[in-house]
Parts: sequence; structure tokens; C-alpha cells
Amino acid sequence: MSETIILKQQTQYLNSILVNDNFNQTENPENEKNDYNAKTLSQDDDNFIMVCDKNEYCDKINNENLKDDETYETSELRDVDNYISNYLQHTAASLMGISIRNLDDHSISLVKIGMNEMAVFEFLKKIANILPIGINIENSFIEKYPNIDSITKFIMDIVRQPKINDQEIQEQQQLIIEDIVDKYSLYIKSRYIHSKNVSRKNQQNEKRSKTFLLTGATGFLGAHILNILLNTTSSYIYCLLKKKSNRTPKASLKRVFLRNNLDTSLIDSDKLIAIYANLSEPHFGLMESEYENLSQKVTTIIHGSTFAKPGAPLSVYENSILGTANLLLFCAKKEFHFISNIDACVNGPWDYVPEGILPLKASITNMDGFGLSKLATETIITNTFYYLYLERTSIIRTGQISSHTETGVWNPNEWVPLILGNAGLTGKMPTFEANLDWIPVDIASKSIVDLITRDTSFNIEVFHISNPKPTITWEQYLDKLKEFGMKFTREELSIWLENLWKDVENDLCDKNLCLLLTRHFENMTINDSQKSRALLDLTSTQSRTSLLSECPSLLDEDIRKNIIKINIDWLRSTGYLSETTLHLNSLQPRSKFKLRNNLKNVDQGLWGWFTIIVPLMVFFFVINILWNILSENFLQVTFISGFFVAAVFSDDSANNRNEPRTNKKRVAFRRKIKKF
Repeated sequence: MSETIILKQQTQYLNSILVNDNFNQTENPENEKNDYNAKTLSQDDDNFIMVCDKNEYCDKINNENLKDDETYETSELRDVDNYISNYLQHTAASLMGISIRNLDDHSISLVKIGMNEMAVFEFLKKIANILPIGINIENSFIEKYPNIDSITKFIMDIVRQPKINDQEIQEQQQLIIEDIVDKYSLYIKSRYIHSKNVSRKNQQNEKRSKTFLLTGATGFLGAHILNILLNTTSSYIYCLLKKKSNRTPKASLKRVFLRNNLDTSLIDSDKLIAIYANLSEPHFGLMESEYENLSQKVTTIIHGSTFAKPGAPLSVYENSILGTANLLLFCAKKEFHFISNIDACVNGPWDYVPEGILPLKASITNMDGFGLSKLATETIITNTFYYLYLERTSIIRTGQISSHTETGVWNPNEWVPLILGNAGLTGKMPTFEANLDWIPVDIASKSIVDLITRDTSFNIEVFHISNPKPTITWEQYLDKLKEFGMKFTREELSIWLENLWKDVENDLCDKNLCLLLTRHFENMTINDSQKSRALLDLTSTQSRTSLLSECPSLLDEDIRKNIIKINIDWLRSTGYLSETTLHLNSLQPRSKFKLRNNLKNVDQGLWGWFTIIVPLMVFFFVINILWNILSENFLQVTFISGFFVAAVFSDDSANNRNEPRTNKKRVAFRRKIKKF
């Protein structure tokens, strides 16, 4: 990936954080901080004027920064500090609940003017989010940089400084991830109180029926895991959910099941208990009696909750890691199963990631905060599982989860549905080297539940969830999309991303969508070639469950076509894929098909017009005889109507050939993206 593209990605991440801090966050109990009276900016807030101003600052910052490296001269950055300071002023005022005019003097100490400890914490988090990866700030930051002027200078110094090389970034990330792992390993050990006369041997001899606790049930994979548990076990299932609305917990689950085409009646089962909780708080934010009651009943924990913020540094995920640490304390003497991700190890020195405990090396991740957080969490688990007397522990690394084999449902925030939807509007697809080992969500969820519910004598295990069948390349996938009926042209990845950002500038593409895709492709190309990225070794996992063998082989022509068709049908039915990208004969209503087909193939000469107009004239002639039997002007009406209808249909056909991107479809697609 070119330096220009990486530079654009870094500066557009700043824009994304400022415009919409909550983009692409799954419902996750551990990611929520304590509430406080201060009000943060978002697109849903009443203070819309402030949001508009904030967007204006972001756009101006991007206009200054999104250029080639040689444009990074002092003259080009002369106004950027003003935009940053204005954003800081608006953010601080919002967090403090005061008028922005009270902060017109940027030399005033924010703490002295009334910024309390909680507001300082949130303010520092906002600042950390807009800094490049590898640069973190400590809690004492506000003491060293007490006012807006000093904070702005701090940020501008980072903008102006030369780019650090990859080796320096890896060294910085290594120190950070080691500190995080040490911090929360000690956090767990210092808070766990050993019970007397407890031995692992006695613990293993105790046999009792399983009672599950599941986190992440409102996510794509988590919802399907819950569906499998409800369908295949008689055990009680507790679901911890993050509260995001006034809906009841079960109403939230029904909404997720409905979105994923799952049976919503299962949510009414008496064996399902849904609870709003916050893993990052003591006792998950529950009453102590509720927490103790839950602890006594639950035997098996499936930690499937995840939090993803593209491009965010590891520090943004620290609250998520804290939630996992609290969950580990809760899980003492129980089973704990953690669902990890291939991003934790995708860039290691191996072709196939071994099914074992990974070394704590930042360089083996994708260097994004998400992958680093998964590796850190895996290491914390292996550091503490024996200390906590965990009955059984497993780390389950997943590859790319794809659409359901029967319904075609796919997480709309995944990069593939986003690219397909964008191609429906632009008619363009990126080309790059990639091996696709996608595993359908229904098979992945069944395999995970099968592995978890099987008896084993091992205390800690590592499983991999991926497609064991031979892979296909991205180019082969595009070939099959074309065979199925999608119409698009191919562009080199760097050119495609450049054009994507141009669409953002012209308000033809959502900024958050563009950011997400740019971040994804930067992570993919971190080793300069997607083919150098490791795949997951499945040898041990396949020996433990036979369900992975149910994965469809994308090399099989019939299976591949069926999967693509089902997925395209779902994307089209939900509005994520514009119908203008498909062949007319599969989409147009029958009443217009023949006429449109004729218009598409006809030579628009005199004879071509004649073959169109005469049948229309005859048709309207008959109609007008019936409607205007007493009128003396029906012939005139017939001729006028014939020419009018021919012109309308011809223009409509031309528009379908030359203008597949209508404003209505763009707006509908952008609304769908923002909805999720």
C-alpha cells in the first residue's frame, strides 16, 4: 500500500473519531464506563450545532492533511492547529457541561475552570483516540498539558514530526502490550482470594450439570452460538448484555435474532435468563447478592463479547481487557472459554498458526489495537488459569466468519458485505492477492458449541475455527460474482481506495464506511502481501469435532454458486446491494422486461424507432377508442401518447445502462450503513 494511502487512512481515522465515536461497536457489556452527568458529543445529541461545527473542523483538517508527503510543509499546516484547538474547546465544554464561550481563552487551566476527574478521564480518552498508533498518553497528561493551547501544541508536534519506521512502532507496541498483560495479571492475582482445602483433583471429581453464561449474544457470531445452545441443550443459559436502550434484555435479544433470521420464539424459553450488566464494573454492575447467586449457578462461561474500533490503539481496548479480567475472577473454579481472533497471530513467522499458546510478541499481530488486545487477553488467561483453579480453559481463535449457508445472512459491518454494497453503487471492485478461508457462521457456531460441551481431561486447550477445505483467491471470487450476474470493473487496490475517498469528498460515500475499509486493507497489507498472512492450523481441532468437515468447499462449482446466490439475494433483499448491479433479466418486473430488452438491443435508427413506436401507437389507439369513443381527437391523443411513452422508456433504458448510481439508492445504502 502506498504511503499516500496510509497517510490518508491515519488522518481519516481522526475524522472518524470526531464524527462518530460509536461506529462499528458491537453490543458489549465490558465496554461501558460509569455514567456521569457530563454530556459527550454524538450525532444523536440535541446539540446539533456543535456536531456540525465539529464535522466542519474534521473536514478542514482532512483537506489540509490528506495530500502527498511533500505537501506536509509549514505553510500547508498553518490553520490545522486552529481546527484542533476548536475541536478540543468544543469537546471540553461538552464534557464539563458549560458554554463553549467559557473556554475562549485557550490558556486557562481546564482543571481550575471545573473539569472533574471523570471528565478528565473522558477528555484524555478522546485525545488518545485521535493520536497515531504507538503514541499513548498517561493519566498525568493533563498536569503536564493543562490547557487547550498546550494540548494543541502537543498534537501539532506529533503531526509535524517525521514518521517513525515499522521497527520503532513494533518496539513501542511490545512495551505497551507487556505493560497491559502485567497490569491485569497482577490485578487478577491481587483480587482473588483462595478458598481453603481446594484442590484441582477434588474439583475435577465433582460432576454437575452445565449452566452457561454467555457474553456477546448480540453480536453476529454470539447470536448464532446462543441459537445453537437453545436448540441443542437443556441447560440454563445466562446472557450478559450491555444496556443501550430502554428495551428489556430479552427484547434486545429478539431484535438481534430477527435481524439474523433466527427463530425469535426461542428467546421466550424459560431456560434463557438475560441480564443487563457491565463487565468493567465490580460485580458486573449487579447487586452483590445477584452476583453471588449467579456465581453459584454458573458452571461454564463462553466469553464471546468483542469490541472493534478500526485503527484504534491498544489503550482504547483496555476497558475491554478489564472486563475480561473481572470475568476471569468470576470464573474461578469454573470452565472458561474465550473466543479470540486470527488477528492476534496473523503476521507470525508461520504459514499455519499452531494450535497452542502464542508468544507475547506484538509483531505477530496485525499491529491494530484489536489484534493486540486479543493477544494480550490470551496471555492473561494463560498466566492466571492455574492460579484461579479454572476447571477447564479453552482459547478459540476464529478466522473470517462468513454468511449463513441457508439464509445468506452476513454481518453487514464486515468488509465483504461493505465492498459488495459499495460495488452496487459504484460498479467497481478492488483487486488484491488474498486466500479466502471463510467459514459460514452457522458451521462456526455449531463447532464452537460442540468443542465446549465435549468432555476432556485437558486443563487448557487451543482450538481454531476456519474452513478446512481448499481455499480460493479473491480474484476467483470476483470471477464467480460476475458469472452470477454482478456487473463491475476491477481496479487496483490503491486506485480503488483513492476513488473511494474522492466519493467521500463528493458526498457520494459514507466516511465511516471508507475509513473501515481503508483500515482493513492497511492491516491486510502490513506484510506487503496478503498471501504471506498465516492461515489457522486445524489438525487438532478437526480431531475433536467433525462439524468443521461440513464446511462447503468454495472450489466446488455448484456449492460456490449456491452460496454466492444466497448471499447476494440476502444483500439485495435488505437493501445493502443495489439492484442496478445485476442483470436486468433477473430483476426487472415481467411487465417491462420484453420492452426493456428490446430497447437495450435495438439500433436507435429510424427503423429502430419505428419498431418501438408503431406497437405503442396501436396499443394506445385501442385504448383511446374505448376511452374517447365520442371524442373527435383520439387520433391526435394516440400519436402524442405513443411518442411520449417511447421517449420515456428509451430514456429510462439509457439511464439504466449509463447511470446505475441513483441518489435514492445512495441515500438508502448510506442510511443502512449508519444504522449499524
